[in-house]
Amino acid sequence: MNKLTKEEQRVRRVCVFIACFFVHGHFYLSAALAQSSYYEDAVEKFNKEQYVDAWVAARKSVEQDANNAHYRRLYALTLAALKQFSEAEENLRKAITLEPLEADFHYNLGMVLFEQRKEKQALSILRRTIELAPEHLMARIYLGRTYFNLDLKELALEQFMIVAKRDPRFPWVHYHLARIHLNRGAEIEAIRELTTEVQLYPTNTLAQVRLAEVWLKTGELQKAVHQLLEAEKQAPTLPRVHYLLAKIYWKRGQLEQAIAAANKGAKLAPEYRDVHYLLAQLYQENGQSEQASQELQTFERLKTVEQNNEP
Repeated sequence: MNKLTKEEQRVRRVCVFIACFFVHGHFYLSAALAQSSYYEDAVEKFNKEQYVDAWVAARKSVEQDANNAHYRRLYALTLAALKQFSEAEENLRKAITLEPLEADFHYNLGMVLFEQRKEKQALSILRRTIELAPEHLMARIYLGRTYFNLDLKELALEQFMIVAKRDPRFPWVHYHLARIHLNRGAEIEAIRELTTEVQLYPTNTLAQVRLAEVWLKTGELQKAVHQLLEAEKQAPTLPRVHYLLAKIYWKRGQLEQAIAAANKGAKLAPEYRDVHYLLAQLYQENGQSEQASQELQTFERLKTVEQNNEP
């Protein structure tokens, strides 16, 4: 599968941070609630996704009591939501030093390490989370994702299966099981899992897009269009939705619609190189050689930039 665009990464990251806070953080945050008005304000702002304001209040709570592990944890989560991962990591490590048996603190650190692509470090932290709290299903999701990125697919599958067995309705588990199946080329099984994810969580845009990709690959164009139009309702600014619609319109011989959809994707994400390559093909077929040449040059430039930025 192609890499996620920046906008798609942003959508996934926001979903993850909110999930980690509400699913696993609420008890601990409430326990410390009465201790600081700054902390209380930070909780309220974080819940409302007002991350800058939450960060300001959380920082003041830490300044008020630097040895309160819960204050540091919330401060770290606000930093993570603002993509300040290095500082978030530092504060989570301090929180763990203060309260080493809090499973959620380890989980949040593992999450932050994962987002920094420090998978090997994240692995030991997430394993420790599971030791402390075997029923911590979100930690198992992240552990499975970490195994997947380290090309330990069987271990990833084991974690996702544990989650699915303990809670078949758990968010994202069917999505990640589908990724395992797609990696194996088992498209029927992937469709089953993605369909389940979308049915359980109709607002999971990334699952809708991934399901549309599989339908497109298997030639089920109408089903693919249906999923993409549903995804567009939820997240109209996702470039990949319009890129995939353009490919489908092209397959149907609807060249003008394909060009319009591809241009929309390019406008939303100018750095999305695949959409420029597609536009080059579409313009060439439409007899617009000059535009095709321009798009191909853009594609080659972006490809070079991406290669130069690879570690």
